Amino acid sequence: MTYHHILVEIGNREHLTAHHAVLAARALGIAARVHPDAEIMLTIGGYDDDPREIWHIPECVQHITRFVVALLSDIGTPATEAIRQRLSEHSLKWKPL
Repeated sequence: MTYHHILVEIGNREHLTAHHAVLAARALGIAARVHPDAEIMLTIGGYDDDPREIWHIPECVQHITRFVVALLSDIGTPATEAIRQRLSEHSLKWKPL
């Protein structure tokens, strides 16, 4: 099955923990490896009613930092290499939903 878009929830209001950041990093790596041509969008759930932008919410910024650290800690694995390859082939685009 071919996917054109994949949404990866890297956390939600109730689960902004280091453990969930590691799970999300692994999920992103698997999605990048299994569906190399799909556009992958990252989200943090549970903040639809919050008027602030996600980068202005301290607990979200902290979780995103944990998520990036989790991604970097898996350098050299097939999943992380798939992400690295995609980033080197395409410019990183920020598209707020």
